Amino acid sequence: MRKLSLDRVYGCSTAYRHSIIGLPDNRVAFLAGSYLVILDCLTNEQRYLSFSSIEYLYISSSGLLMGIIDRFTQNGESRIHIYSTKPIDLLFAIEPDRFGSFIGITINTNDNILLILHSEPAYMITIQEIQTEYNEQQRFNMIDLGSVRAVHGSVINRMTKKEIIPHVAYISFCPYSSTIFCATGSALFKIYEIDNQNVNQQMIHFRAEFYIFTCHCWLAVNSILTATDHGHIFWIQDGSIRSDISLEESITIDLHFLKNNTLKENSSSPSIISPTKSTEILNEDLFLNDNNLTMRNEKQMDSSIKSDKISEEVVLYLDLFTSNEILPHFIVSFREYIFVFTPVTVEPFFQIIARYRLQKTTDVEIHNIHKMSYIFDNNSSFIYLLTDRNQIFRYKINQLNPTIELEEKYIYGFHAYNILSIGLCTHKPWLITLGSDNWIKIFDYKDKDRQIVSKYIPDGAYAIAGSDPYGFHICLAMNNRFQLYLITNYELRLVHQYETRNIRDLEMSQS
Repeated sequence: MRKLSLDRVYGCSTAYRHSIIGLPDNRVAFLAGSYLVILDCLTNEQRYLSFSSIEYLYISSSGLLMGIIDRFTQNGESRIHIYSTKPIDLLFAIEPDRFGSFIGITINTNDNILLILHSEPAYMITIQEIQTEYNEQQRFNMIDLGSVRAVHGSVINRMTKKEIIPHVAYISFCPYSSTIFCATGSALFKIYEIDNQNVNQQMIHFRAEFYIFTCHCWLAVNSILTATDHGHIFWIQDGSIRSDISLEESITIDLHFLKNNTLKENSSSPSIISPTKSTEILNEDLFLNDNNLTMRNEKQMDSSIKSDKISEEVVLYLDLFTSNEILPHFIVSFREYIFVFTPVTVEPFFQIIARYRLQKTTDVEIHNIHKMSYIFDNNSSFIYLLTDRNQIFRYKINQLNPTIELEEKYIYGFHAYNILSIGLCTHKPWLITLGSDNWIKIFDYKDKDRQIVSKYIPDGAYAIAGSDPYGFHICLAMNNRFQLYLITNYELRLVHQYETRNIRDLEMSQS
């Protein structure tokens, strides 16, 4: 009996927040259903790791360790897999424990301490030491160093007079210390320091219950940036909020200057950014930073430029990161924008020096940035972006003192939404797909998934037939008609259209 074996995986998933990581040696890893896809950005070769249901991807600051949280039961039980990245090899797995399912992990700069964030209600953070033994083969042991309870019960928001139960959304080690880590979330902001087997909480000088913190990143041991659900970034130094940056205002500032600048760019020679994207440079300096979020806000959108209120149906895509290689700059992604910030001496102490707007290559619709991942690879800094339309881009960070420029490269993409119909060609290695994003795509699955041709159907369609045996035509079904297209080297050309009713399925003769 013949058995089916996996040959290729198409598409990627944005169901979870932490769903893409950059890897060393020009590779990127992302989720595709129950598979982890490891894509070589130079050769387009793919490797797959199969799991039950991946909910969290993590890459250590050194880039040498990769963590995966996999939910393997319907009751929510999960396990942690730790892999080396050079090469991809499983080092050890951590099974469920008494504190509940795993929802987050982080590893310190020395790759010898692992923090595990457990689920509600206590949001326990367990601390594990990673010990390496070199005998006949390399072995890893985990030693329990302690734990800390991040949530101790409900708190009272004195502004709304309501009781709030804090939640932890994200934890991270400080990249400039192997013992300091931060936990942030809804009505919660805490910084801890590991002292031998004790975990000490540092003092903060503001009321965390007033805010919903979504992500954070470190500028220094005593300096951290954190984002809120209203699209604001707080600079917190020595436990106090020193600055409040509104990203809504950052999008709308200096519109006249930006329009003039865009016109100049369009009329000049091609810039370092892809010509299909519009680039908007604000000033002469630059700045960067890392973490991500996709979230829904409960407020209504106001027509005012300075309004913080976002409607329930608006999803705020917000991420930020920084690193030793790009300091003192930091980078923020907000919706379809990438902002580069640099420090200044006057309030709000940070200034946008560059702004990039990410748009779909066909300009049919705008892509929001779902997640950013930073990696320092082969003496170069890279950002990998996953959009809410399942497209992956890579930006190379070029540091031109005192500025920074981002060089864009399109890496990977498939359909933005569900796949409605697929077809094959008898005598050619072609995969023909129709997605609910109204795109028809034809791939050569033996030539590294080279896209042969694609076409946007504005009227919408719901079924597609495989091509004729020699790959000259395809047939497409719509509500009250079906269409016959000629496949050329450059486009799909409509040849005939036939009126009909209630088409349920469509097939093309293979004779």
